[in-house]
Amino acid sequence: MLNNEEKQLEAVKLICRDNMNVTQAEELVRTMNIPKPKPINDLRITTAKDVKVFKNTVKRAVDLMKKSGIDARIEENSF
Repeated sequence: MLNNEEKQLEAVKLICRDNMNVTQAEELVRTMNIPKPKPINDLRITTAKDVKVFKNTVKRAVDLMKKSGIDARIEENSF
């Protein structure tokens, strides 16, 4: 079952256009209900933001350690 009107109308158009039988229509509806995976670019942007937040957190922690008298250093490697 399709839960929004836009998907229902799209399904009806495809079913009529392709003269689908009941089995084919049911399969179409099943495939339309499968969530689409996120594009890989979105995943990369999210990961990059997470890494930047992590780096800033570590830098702040090292700064705090230095202020309290600990000889802390950061070594950054590119990957």
